[in-house]
Amino acid sequence: MKLHEIKAAKHKDTKRLGRGIGSGSGKTSGRGTKGQNSRTGGGVKLGFEGGQTKLSRRLPKVRGFKALSHKQYQVISLDQISKIGKAIVDKKVLAEAGMASEKKLVKLLSNGTITTKVTISVDAASKSAIKAVEKAGGKVVLPEIKKAEKGSKKDKNKDLRNRLIVVFSILAVYSLLSHVPVPVPDTAKLHSFLLRLFQSNPLLGFANLFTGGALSNFSILLMGLGPYINASIIIQLLTQVVPQLEALKKEGEAGQQKINYYTRLLTLPLAIIQSIAMVVLARTLSQQIAGVDLIGNPNIYQWVLMCTAITGGSMLLMWLGEIVTDRGIGNGISILILAGIVSNLPTQLAQQFSLAQADSTKIFSLAFFAIVAAAVVLFVVLLNEGQRNIPISYARRIAGDSRYGGVDTHLPIRLITAGVIPIIFALAFLSLPGFLGQIFANAKTVWLAQGATWLKTVFQPNHTVYTVTYFLLVVGFTYFYTAVVFKPDEIAEDLQKQGGFIPGIRPGKETSRYLKKIITRLTLFGSVALGLLAIFPFILQGVLKSSSVLSIGGTGLLIIVAVIIETLKKIESKALMATYEQY
Repeated sequence: MKLHEIKAAKHKDTKRLGRGIGSGSGKTSGRGTKGQNSRTGGGVKLGFEGGQTKLSRRLPKVRGFKALSHKQYQVISLDQISKIGKAIVDKKVLAEAGMASEKKLVKLLSNGTITTKVTISVDAASKSAIKAVEKAGGKVVLPEIKKAEKGSKKDKNKDLRNRLIVVFSILAVYSLLSHVPVPVPDTAKLHSFLLRLFQSNPLLGFANLFTGGALSNFSILLMGLGPYINASIIIQLLTQVVPQLEALKKEGEAGQQKINYYTRLLTLPLAIIQSIAMVVLARTLSQQIAGVDLIGNPNIYQWVLMCTAITGGSMLLMWLGEIVTDRGIGNGISILILAGIVSNLPTQLAQQFSLAQADSTKIFSLAFFAIVAAAVVLFVVLLNEGQRNIPISYARRIAGDSRYGGVDTHLPIRLITAGVIPIIFALAFLSLPGFLGQIFANAKTVWLAQGATWLKTVFQPNHTVYTVTYFLLVVGFTYFYTAVVFKPDEIAEDLQKQGGFIPGIRPGKETSRYLKKIITRLTLFGSVALGLLAIFPFILQGVLKSSSVLSIGGTGLLIIVAVIIETLKKIESKALMATYEQY
């Protein structure tokens, strides 16, 4: 490019704007003057603030300024929920406990721990809090969940109906399996022999009661849930001794599942051992009483077949019980035991009525028996539901704007903490002398044979020594098992950690001593009442001169009442959850 070819750059003249209403010309137009009508074009748009920064952006961003969409929550922790001690907690319950206002929003946070099953209804909750509550078996109900569940009442009722269907279906399967015989050469003769034997021996009739007649039928369920119950008791006792099992017990739901797994593993070897013992006992009794081996002379294959059938029946029954627990209502093991006890009740009542019709003199005995049975049922209900409520108070703490504690609740201590376990232990010990007497009855040594005969005679259910020993064993095992289950030192330590105390009692050792004194007094009355309930059938047998009263007995009534009350509470809880929006 040559110098003479260079041209000046093109420059576009800028349009100078001025003030005025005219064509918009003027050098200061648009820069702002006095009054909004001074600009070109006259008026301004609605909401225009003179060209300056918007008011919302000019506001100072100081602490305390919050968006209009922000919600102010009252914070509730898991520890506060645990201290309330109720199965259903909502804003009304929190307001009554002084923890929150019913008119303000409530949010649940995961501070602390929760081990009980609680249904919590709040406005918001953290994910960790929801997870902790569900891990403990509870449920957190939020407003969004309520809206989703409002139209699903029919589905909830359907869930309750399906659970009841599962329970009744399992009970029907259990009734059918109790009539499936163990493969033996002559099933009819063995059944007839065992039926006569159990009718003549009250103790064996009591054992047959818990299997729903499967023992007299010599069916594959003849052991019932005995191996599983024994395994549960052994594991529970080992939990107090073995540190690893004790640590698992304190881990909550995950640890309890592991303990249940160990219980199922222990059930198998116990079932195998008991199946062999049952076959041997049946052979021995048939040879000694009937003079014929009704089992036959089985070879190894037949032994394996019989023991496998009995063991498989016991394990199958355990599995059915767990299905009822998971997909039904209540404790499946308890419901199956209840079904075994009640299954023979209609037949026995029909027999009593037929005897009363045949002999008019027995009508008064039957009426007396009905009155006594009603009184015993009432006594069992009171004994099962009796408890001492120890008042517990939690100190009030203030942290910022939140208040913690200040709740008055109670610690329930049952009258019979041990339940029916002492009776099971006592029966197990009482069966040992009679078993030894049968084994050594034909011994060649004179003193050994005489001692065996004395054991067989004395430890019969209708003998005074047997009754007194039974009563003392029940009382002793009640104290023993209560000491295993109820630990005042741990309860006092937990109360002290949570800021709780018994009014008038110092936290710590003084609380532990107070709880020991209370549980000792309650156990004294409970053990005596449980012992009298256990031997009551023998007393009634002596009064009525009939062994038929032993068919149910106080122990069976105690189990029936406890299981029915527990199951009804479970059904009521499910029904309440199905119609929660109405409450």
